[in-house]
Amino acid sequence: MFIVASAFAACGAGSSSSTAPGTTEGAADTAVIESVDSAPVDAFPAECLATPLSMTVAKSGPTPLGGDPTSISGTLAVPFPLEPNGSKVPGLVGYTVYLADESLPATTGLFDTTPVNGTFRAYITVVPTSVAPLKAGDTLTAGTAAVAMQTPLKPLLISIVGADGQLLAFLGEPVGTTTIVGLNEDAICLSVDLAWELAEEGGGALTVRGTFQAPVGEKSSLAFN
Repeated sequence: MFIVASAFAACGAGSSSSTAPGTTEGAADTAVIESVDSAPVDAFPAECLATPLSMTVAKSGPTPLGGDPTSISGTLAVPFPLEPNGSKVPGLVGYTVYLADESLPATTGLFDTTPVNGTFRAYITVVPTSVAPLKAGDTLTAGTAAVAMQTPLKPLLISIVGADGQLLAFLGEPVGTTTIVGLNEDAICLSVDLAWELAEEGGGALTVRGTFQAPVGEKSSLAFN
């Protein structure tokens, strides 16, 4: 059984650090996105939906959350440094990417998982599988190994938290893939198809499916090694 307090419940963290860590078609097929501070950034493919959007973020079972589909009004990607075995690799970061039915301030942190004004915050954690930084076109598969660390990480984890802040327990490993459709310093676009069986009385599962973009928020000072 796997209990997810955050994307790193079973992973641990290293010392804090302040060091810095798509393809686009023609104009008719792209959509200009904006970062948290509304500064224009490179165009992502039109499939990279911006909020407000509708996609599958659904926890089934006795205490359901979200829906298939459900309305998403806030997204945010929180980068966190990765220092494999204590080595600082330029640009090597993972992301916790939030999906919520509420707005998300740029200061939202890795462990700010409980909704403030909404009914849920779901999150997807993406971690590179090697010391090469994540890039557009990468596809991560759940259940495989991430970049070698002192405390092993997974390349993909998902969870969801309701207004009560209750943590979820899961069985086995999540199933599915996530592709990074676009990535730059201001935003990330993910195409997600993931599910994870819940270890709750009465059963159920968490399913996240869709393609969306999220502005990049403040980088976490917490480094994982």
